[in-house]
Amino acid sequence: MASADLEQRLRELLEKDRHDQRAFDLLYAACAEGVKRFIAAAVPRPEQAEDLSQEVWLAVHNALPDYQFKSSPRTWVLSIATHKIGDFRRRVSRQVGPTEDLVLETLVNHFGPARRTGESEVDAGRKVERLRKVLAELPDDERQLLQDRFVLGLSPAEIVEERAIDALPNTLSQRLVRLSRKVREALTEPR
Repeated sequence: MASADLEQRLRELLEKDRHDQRAFDLLYAACAEGVKRFIAAAVPRPEQAEDLSQEVWLAVHNALPDYQFKSSPRTWVLSIATHKIGDFRRRVSRQVGPTEDLVLETLVNHFGPARRTGESEVDAGRKVERLRKVLAELPDDERQLLQDRFVLGLSPAEIVEERAIDALPNTLSQRLVRLSRKVREALTEPR
C-alpha cells in the first residue's frame, strides 16, 4: 500500500475510533516485513530480533491511539523500532556480557562466513579456532571494542558514552577500522 493511501486509511479509522483494531491491523500489514528486516539488521541473533519485534508492535499498539500524523506511519513505526533497539542495546550492555560462543559466532560472521561454499567443516572449524586465538592475543580493551561494536551493535558514539572513553566517536571509528583490518589479516594468515 502506498504511504499516502496508508496514511489516509489510518486517518479515517482513527477519526472514528482512536482504539480501532483495524487501524493496527492495517499498519501491521503494511509495515511488518520492513520492521522485521530493520530489527534483524540491528541485532545479532534471530531470536532476539523476534522478541524485539514483539516489543515494537506492542509499543505501536499502545501508542496508536495517540498517533498525531506528524510523520508518515512507516517513519513513526520505525522510530519506535529505533528506540526499542536502543533500549535493547543498553540492556545487553549492562548484563554480564555475551557468552564466548556468541562473541565468536558473531565475529566470525562479521569478518567472513565461517563456512564458504566448498569449504570443509574442518576448515571452517580452523577459522573459528584462529579467531579464538586472535581474540585471545588482543588487549582486553580492543577485544571489548570489537564486542561492543559487532556483537552488541553499539555505534562508536554509544561506545564512547557507555565505556566513558576519552575519545571522539570519529577517532574511535577509525580505531575500529584499523582493529578490524588487523583481525581480518590475522584470519587470512595460516597459523
